[in-house]
Amino acid sequence: MNFDFTIRSIVILFVLAGSSILHGQSGVTIYTGLSYAVSPDKIMTPSGTSHSGYVAGISARLNDDPMYFLFTGEYGAFNLTASEKIGFISDKDLTYTKGKFGLGFDLTKLGKNTTLRSKFQGNILVIYKVTQDEVPIDSPSNNKYVKLNEAIAGLSSGIGITYKHLDFDFEYEHGFYNIYYTKKQTTMNFFNFTVGVRF
Repeated sequence: MNFDFTIRSIVILFVLAGSSILHGQSGVTIYTGLSYAVSPDKIMTPSGTSHSGYVAGISARLNDDPMYFLFTGEYGAFNLTASEKIGFISDKDLTYTKGKFGLGFDLTKLGKNTTLRSKFQGNILVIYKVTQDEVPIDSPSNNKYVKLNEAIAGLSSGIGITYKHLDFDFEYEHGFYNIYYTKKQTTMNFFNFTVGVRF
């Protein structure tokens, strides 16, 4: 597979530049966690299977108001080949970088040191590496899913709790661009559970 270095570089530079600029104005959160993904396409994700993986990233906040701009750069990996077995860390088929931009919201104080939060972001996932050039999936009609798009997009929202300098987040990302070329149902929906340290 040939990757478009220019697109990947623009996404990475945008996120790094945004994080650097915003760090001095409001702060960042460094996080890591587990990722669970499914596709509406039942050939790609048969019933009872999923695509498990992990994520790590950095989020930068602009402004300290209850509503703020949120820039995020993320690195992740997951099993492109669906499996009944959930294994978050080992044997990942695909790694990626992801840029996110949107808004964060401090919803309410739950206590002196605890805040309930939410967010809404647009995402661009750029495939970084696949362990094979093609990861074929055989359909009943022998119509193989072999060509991957180099980037996909989605929208994410989530709920989180900040306790002192710790962030705990659940995020749902709805994909709206197919990961396999011409296979329109092969969007990816992600569920991420992360823990971060806020600076």
